[in-house]
Formats: sequence, structure tokens, C-alpha cells
Amino acid sequence: MDRRTFLTGASAIGAALGLGIRPLDGDLTALAQATPPVTPNLFADLGLPEITVTATADSYTVSESSISAGRYLVHLVNQAPVEVYAAFLQLPGGTAIDDFSALLTDPATVEPPEWYYTTFAPGGISATPGEESWVVLDLPEGVYAVNSDVPEAGLPAVELEVTGEALADLPVPAATAKVDMVEMMFHFDPPIVAGSQILEVTNSGEQMHFFTLASVPAGTTVEDFMGLAASFSGTPTESSLAFDDIQPYFDTANQSPGTTAWAALNVDPGTYLALCFVPDPATGAPHAMLGMVDVLTIA
Repeated sequence: MDRRTFLTGASAIGAALGLGIRPLDGDLTALAQATPPVTPNLFADLGLPEITVTATADSYTVSESSISAGRYLVHLVNQAPVEVYAAFLQLPGGTAIDDFSALLTDPATVEPPEWYYTTFAPGGISATPGEESWVVLDLPEGVYAVNSDVPEAGLPAVELEVTGEALADLPVPAATAKVDMVEMMFHFDPPIVAGSQILEVTNSGEQMHFFTLASVPAGTTVEDFMGLAASFSGTPTESSLAFDDIQPYFDTANQSPGTTAWAALNVDPGTYLALCFVPDPATGAPHAMLGMVDVLTIA
């Protein structure tokens, strides 16, 4: 719904920012996804209960419909022709899963319902076509919409009921890299390195955030990105960066303040943008446009 709007072309970012700009000539379809290396399951020895989410071209299924509150290993299997997510979002009382699905499956949807950014979201993970990915999430009591977060996929959300209280002393994944998300920046300690690793993703801020890595040419700067973004607000700005230079590489799903998720990540050496595009409640501007963007050189 709000995923990577900047990376899908000028008309999409115009809608997201409320700019009303004229689409540029040429192809404005989504950018090609960079191909990450195969990511292994780095959580197998924790003994956590597993939820499998499987996406195909015409179906989206979840292995469980009702579970007890706790910490779960979520395994996303993407057999669909587009990138999809295993994104978890608590439905407010009185919100039907079918109504949420109707929004999710409508490619014309550019604005989610008002409750979308205030309800509880524990996180999630994406997978490119043919890819499998893993993330560990804490799921407290509630009714969740497990969804692909991609209207173009046309895949309805699936309801998951979580009941009871989580046990204490749950297994904690041993993270080798950590990112802490606050307004409007990322903190990396320890930093992401090349190769397979467990990435701990924490939201210590006051707003919802997610974490995206996008591959860019060596030498790219934050100023290059901001210049490219400004060029679609009607402000002519020179930038050495083009849309074709930005290739989505790794995505988590929305996380509410106070949450932590653990994702398996396998990353090639290179230069990457770290981004968050959740809109700011006060201005409506995506967080990246307010400075929540960083350049990482991963070796």
C-alpha cells in the first residue's frame, strides 16, 4: 500500500506526497528488483514454532489460522511473479478482513485507512519471485491481517487469530548486525556486513517505521537521493542518481514503536541506500524525504 512508492516512478511518488505532478514520458513501471544471494534459514536451532506463508500468482496462504501468543519463525515462500511480503497488521475491532483485502488488492489504492499507521504492527519480511525468506516476530494477542502488502499482486489478506499470553524467557536470536529506527534516522551497531547474518531490527521511535535496503552505484550520496526526490516536487535539481540506478534489495514490513524483529539477511558487497517511506502523520511526507535515508558501504 505504501511500500517503496518512490522506487516505482514519478507518478507514484507524486501521489504519495500529494504533489499532483505530471507523469514523465516513458516507462514508469516498477524498477527491476536486484537479485540478492540465497538467504539460508539462520534460526533453525532456536526451536521456535513456525508459520509458513506461501504466495503464488493467484493465492496467498498461511499455515495457521489460530495460534497462541509468542515468538514465531515466519517462513515466506514466494512462488508469485512479483515481490511480496509476509506483513502482519493487527485489525482494529470491527474491521473485517474482507474489507482490508479489498483495499489491498486494488492497484489504485494509494492511501491506506487512517488506522493503518496507528494499529499494532510487529514487522515482516519480503521475498522476490522464487525466493524464500525468514523473520522472527513477537505476536501478542489480537486478530491479524497477514498480507502481501502489494496491491499489484491482487492477493487477499489472510486472518490470523492470536490468543493468550506469551511465555517468558523466549529464545532470542543471536544477531550479528543491528539497526535501530528512530525519527528520522537509522543507527547501525554492529553494522551490516557482507554475507549471511541475523539482522535485529528495532523501532525505538515514536512512529511506525520499516527498513529497506536498495542497491545503488558506488559513490552515491544522501544528497544525490534527495536531489532526485526533489526533482519530482517541481523543483529542478541536479542529481547524478536516476531511478534506474536504484534497485530494491531487501525489505522488512511496518513495525510499531517498541517492537523488535529478527530477519535473515544475505547481502553482497556494495553500496546501498537505507530507507523508510512510512508517512509522517503531521506532514504526510514519507520519512525518507524528512531525512530518514542513509548510504551504507557494505564490505
